[in-house]
Amino acid sequence: MQALGHLLASRVLLTLHRLDEAAEEGDRALRQMRAVGTMGGVLVPELQVSQGEFLLAKRQTERGRTLLREARRKAACRSGTRRLDTDTLHPARSLPCST
Repeated sequence: MQALGHLLASRVLLTLHRLDEAAEEGDRALRQMRAVGTMGGVLVPELQVSQGEFLLAKRQTERGRTLLREARRKAACRSGTRRLDTDTLHPARSLPCST
């Protein structure tokens, strides 16, 4: 799926501090994910990681962290592990997989 390539390119560009180009790649990925319909939903955690890293780079720390936590939760739910690292120590922060 081309959308994954755009997401990965976005993350590489972020590490190079080329934020405008990273945003363009992220937008391309999102358009392609929407174009393929429900199949694109498989990449939502990857999109959230890219968006979260972008927000952190733009110094929107809380929004970025929230997206990264949500991506981690979705990936854990998908893999069946449900809880990762700090969620095990702080169950109040844990979110159910049903959303």
